[in-house]
Amino acid sequence: TAAPSPAPTAAPTPVPTTAPTSTPTSAPSSAPTLAPTPMPTAAPTPAPTPAPTAAPTSAPTSAPTFAPTFAPTPAPSSAPSPAPTSAPTLAPTPAPSTSAPVSVTSPPTASTDVIENGGFEGSISPWYTNQATASLTTTSEAYSGLSAVLLSGRATGTWNSINQDMMGKIDAGVPYFISAWVKLSNTSSDRFKSTMKKTEDGETSYHTVATKMVNGNNWTLLQGEFTLSVTGNLQSLVFYVEGPAIHTDFYVDEVQVLAPTPVTPSPTPTSSYPSGPYVSAEEANQVIVIPDPPAPPAFTTRTDCPHFASELLDWHDPATWDGLVSPGPGNNVVLPENSKVLVSSSVLDIQGTITVPSSSELIFGEDTNGKIEFHANGFEVNGALVAGSETCLIEYPIEITLHGTRPADVVTNPPVDSYKGINVGGSLQLHGKQFHRTWTRLAKTAHAGDSVLMLQHPVNWEAGQDIILVTTAMKDSREWHQNEVLTIDALEENIPIGVGAVVYLTSPMAHTHLATYAYQAEVGLLSRMIKVQGSSTDSEPTDPDPGTCTYYTDPAYDGSNRRIYGNSDRPCPNTKLTGYGGHIRVHGSTSIGQIEGVELYRLGQTNVLGKYPMHFHMIGDCPSCYFRHSSVHRSFYRCVSIHGTHETHVTENVAYDVTGYCYYLEDGVEERNTISYNLGAHIHLLGPEAPWGNGQTTQLNYQSVDLTLPADVTAAAFYITNMHNNIIGNAASGGWAGFAFPTLHQPIGPNKNVN
Repeated sequence: TAAPSPAPTAAPTPVPTTAPTSTPTSAPSSAPTLAPTPMPTAAPTPAPTPAPTAAPTSAPTSAPTFAPTFAPTPAPSSAPSPAPTSAPTLAPTPAPSTSAPVSVTSPPTASTDVIENGGFEGSISPWYTNQATASLTTTSEAYSGLSAVLLSGRATGTWNSINQDMMGKIDAGVPYFISAWVKLSNTSSDRFKSTMKKTEDGETSYHTVATKMVNGNNWTLLQGEFTLSVTGNLQSLVFYVEGPAIHTDFYVDEVQVLAPTPVTPSPTPTSSYPSGPYVSAEEANQVIVIPDPPAPPAFTTRTDCPHFASELLDWHDPATWDGLVSPGPGNNVVLPENSKVLVSSSVLDIQGTITVPSSSELIFGEDTNGKIEFHANGFEVNGALVAGSETCLIEYPIEITLHGTRPADVVTNPPVDSYKGINVGGSLQLHGKQFHRTWTRLAKTAHAGDSVLMLQHPVNWEAGQDIILVTTAMKDSREWHQNEVLTIDALEENIPIGVGAVVYLTSPMAHTHLATYAYQAEVGLLSRMIKVQGSSTDSEPTDPDPGTCTYYTDPAYDGSNRRIYGNSDRPCPNTKLTGYGGHIRVHGSTSIGQIEGVELYRLGQTNVLGKYPMHFHMIGDCPSCYFRHSSVHRSFYRCVSIHGTHETHVTENVAYDVTGYCYYLEDGVEERNTISYNLGAHIHLLGPEAPWGNGQTTQLNYQSVDLTLPADVTAAAFYITNMHNNIIGNAASGGWAGFAFPTLHQPIGPNKNVN
């Protein structure tokens, strides 16, 4: 479900062993920049489909199912980094269910070279070429030693290559370090690629080990890693070097396929991290350059702190409530008119609905000795609800918990908007400490069992905060995924060259997450200083997915022969429909919402229209409105909805584990908004299942109490109904697709009559 619906453009077709008349089979020279392509199969279909037509039959394992197609190149020699005190890279790692390149470590110090005649000294045996008119000759134009091999006469395609049979030389489940020195002969610039061709149970697949653009007529190192996965009868395994355009001659020398000698790694000290090479932020995008979010301003003294203002009334002082209902368990509290009431410590009794009159403000302060907790059934804000300001970001934890059970008829007869929500017809000002960047990517592959992450960008994250390490497996569904929520133990002070940050974790990772020059796993910060959450006792779904449904074991089901990348598990239909978290709604032409540095957790109400974690509703033009530097996770319905609202900014946010469309332009009239530098991951569909079939045509889906918006059967991280908006630097993982651009012939919803 993480694969984009168009067919991958870089998937090779089988390489013929004699001179073919078919089209070239190697990947185009342009590399994808944002997402991995699925592993090619023996018979890719040109029509876009949600799943490959020749999916492997093996079930996913704990390792990534599919990986990007381009491997990294070595880091510059001027980028030294501390060597690890142990040798974890020498120990065997769990084999991925389909082997593919991962980030390149240095060659194993204790190893065996299983390639034959990798130096081409005096002969070319047992090397051969896969094209009749091509020829291999030894030449004195060597990288080292006395000779190298020259491949010439490449007359039919980029797949014309130098090959060696690897059957019996490579063991399954063991990572091999593979390198070769390459050089162009009769052109100045082209791309090289090294590949393993595997035939198993009659099906042939191609596994890119490494790829690199070579400029000039200099020797260049091509290196990567390969782990063989075998689930059936392995019939052939061939290694070859290919890539440059037709009629391009090239040299190859000093080929090595190194098998590590297993060692038992010693515990890694907290001051040790993996050595390079690393994928730096500058190298992460090969074809286009995505702009970076702006750096935060330098630290200045906080000013205009609302909780330090004069003439504040104290929530905890009985005199504040003279003549009014006092705070207490279940009490509906109305603030005094023309007042500013300060909450300076925790309110642990669950209040009823808190009403803020249009002339008043409810202000949260800071408890320098700990956290301020506030529990209520909801807020009706006609005045202002305030925590901090743009020049006074909150630096101590505030946690607002919304309580309320789900009515049985909530979809057709929803309660008032303040029920288990913050309903704002005035001003919402929540300003928490800024953490920058809110998300980045890995600079080096993180292996299962590791407890350190190498990041591409500097971060000011803190020990104890939670992060999301996004999957790099292709399948990403509730019943099978490899996303991991982890906790920061410490940040390294001595950062190696080529890395933005080194983050140590409190526990090891369960899965491997890739970082190659084509694709790197995203890492996002979930924790924030201000947190608004649904109660743990009445927010979670009461209809959990039992996790027992498969396509294979349901013969009465029309899709009983379906697989998703070799896995037959599927979400059980019409489950997890009762999630009932809190919600935030800013509405009306005179309202304003300014939210930054806030964590929204267990919010959203499944299938309840308008009850989303963050909802800008029918405000009209609001250039001063924003939702930024924040997070949304464990959402039961969407992330941020921009509805009938224009010129808002939704930027630098992290969303994870979300039901339905996430970042959402609701009716199609929303224009001039900026949706930038956001991450959306682990997005869940609603409805019986995701659409199947060839091309873009799906079955009809009708609105019901179980599916308020039929489009949610194809839920994606981004739902863009109007292109007159600024969509910049976002990333998506999971869902039926990453970005959805529905074509609306006219506006929908309350704006359906708008011209």
